[in-house]
Amino acid sequence: MLVAFRFEEGGIRPLHSHLNSQVSYVAEGTFDVTVDGETVRLGPGSSFVRRAAPRSWVVAVTEGILIDTFNPRRDDFLETQ
Repeated sequence: MLVAFRFEEGGIRPLHSHLNSQVSYVAEGTFDVTVDGETVRLGPGSSFVRRAAPRSWVVAVTEGILIDTFNPRRDDFLETQ
C-alpha cells in the first residue's frame, strides 16, 4: 500500500505502533522521525525503514510530504462503504 501524507509545519503524527512494515520517503520538507526512541532529522530524498511493531512518531520541522509504503496494507486507512 502506498500513501502520501501532507504535513503543515509543526504537524505531528503522534506516537503509535502497528504490525505493518513501513518504508517512508521524504518527498518535500524536513522531518524529525523517532523510531524505538532514536530520533533523526530527514530532508528531501531521505528515507527510513520501520519494521513491524516498534513505536514511532514524526514531527514536521517544515511543511512537507511523506510517501509511505506499508506491507501488508493498512486496512485502518481504508474507508468502509
